[in-house]
Parts: sequence; structure tokens; C-alpha cells
Amino acid sequence: MADLIHNFGDASTAIPLGLAFFLRSARGERLAGLAVVLAIFASACVALVQTILRFIHPHTLTHLWWLAAAGVIGFVGNEIAAQIRTRAGNRLNSPALVADGNHARVDGFVSLGVFGQRGRRRTRRSGC
Repeated sequence: MADLIHNFGDASTAIPLGLAFFLRSARGERLAGLAVVLAIFASACVALVQTILRFIHPHTLTHLWWLAAAGVIGFVGNEIAAQIRTRAGNRLNSPALVADGNHARVDGFVSLGVFGQRGRRRTRRSGC
């Protein structure tokens, strides 16, 4: 759940960056960079709260195949976003866009961790 919330927050960062480049404004790009940082911070805070709540009120995972699919889809989506944003950032000489691309790539690896967690849970349940 926390990974899904965080990925949604990251996807929303494309909106201010897209507007800044559409308007071709250096000041707009700086403000978009600030909006990206704030969106990432907000989604990370929500993910943190969800994680703490899971520690306080743990429950058994169900639908492990859906969890695995979400991890793979999250990885693929983040990797595509990382390539697009990094390539565009290099072409436009935009440090904010390159940083956002690097962030998307790291989030892809976090999504793979969600996929790995599914396998670990399955192994623990079967007693292996």
C-alpha cells in the first residue's frame, strides 16, 4: 500500500514539470522543482504513516499474486518514467528533470522489493 501511494505521488510530479516546460519558463522550472520535492515529501509521509500503522496493527497478507503483479508493474512503470525523464532532462539541460528520473529509477527498485516480499511471505507460510 505504501509503495502504491508513493508511486502515485511520484507520477503526479510530471504535472508541474510538464507545465514548466510547456510555458518555457526558467522560473517555472524552479517552482516545478520545488513542487516535485513537496509532492515526494508528502507521499513519503503518507507511506511512513501507513508503514507505522502496519507495525502497530499487523495483519496477514492475502492475494499474494496481486502483490507480485503490483511490484512488477511498479518496476516497469518507474523504469519507463526514469528513462523518459532522464533523457529529456539531459536534452533540455534540466537538473530537476534528471533528478526526478533518478528518483523514479530508485523507486523501481523499491517496487522490486515489493515483488521480493511476496516471495518471502510465500516461503514463510509454506514452512520452507
